Amino acid sequence: IKAVINAINHSNVFRYVTKPWDPETLLKVLRDAGEQYDQIVDRTKLQADLRALENKAIDLEEGLRDGRFGTLNEAGSVAATELVDAGKTMLARLDHVLAPIARPPLETK
Repeated sequence: IKAVINAINHSNVFRYVTKPWDPETLLKVLRDAGEQYDQIVDRTKLQADLRALENKAIDLEEGLRDGRFGTLNEAGSVAATELVDAGKTMLARLDHVLAPIARPPLETK
């Protein structure tokens, strides 16, 4: 059974819980699973936000090249500042969301 538990703990199955389970242990496992799910959702949203930011950066570059923003006139300068600020925010979120998930292994008896 130890080999089965170790295999499950290192795969895409969140956690193996044996019967009879302790209610407190089960609640903790469910809370941990909910936290991991929230992190997966956050990562997916962050990826979409990063793609949108990349598109905004491309639009800024194209705008500078085709003259929509001039050569970093006031509008271009504001757009560039907003882009840099958004990038810093995204990087901070990325660091937070991609932090390692701390999940202790299931104890075997």
